[in-house]
Amino acid sequence: MINLKKLGYQRLDFPYTDQKQDLKRWVTCGCLDCLSVYKVSDITWWLDERGFFRRTAVCPKCRVDRVVPATRGLILNKEILRSIEKLLQENLWFSDTHQT
Repeated sequence: MINLKKLGYQRLDFPYTDQKQDLKRWVTCGCLDCLSVYKVSDITWWLDERGFFRRTAVCPKCRVDRVVPATRGLILNKEILRSIEKLLQENLWFSDTHQT
């Protein structure tokens, strides 16, 4: 597994909610559930959070809302997606800037 923290990535580099505007900046993205990689343009379904102007992508392969962008030049594959999942789980409640 790749240590993304050592490469300078943080939890905030991988938004997986309220990300429609963020995803428009990237060409590819991937699903943390089925580990598929595809073009952002392949996403056709977005979840709206009631009462908010948030749009969350739904994976076109497995229909789960755990899509992350290929941010900052990262080339996504199954190993990288597993590493992103690990990074997100380690910092589930607090980002690196809030830890002491």
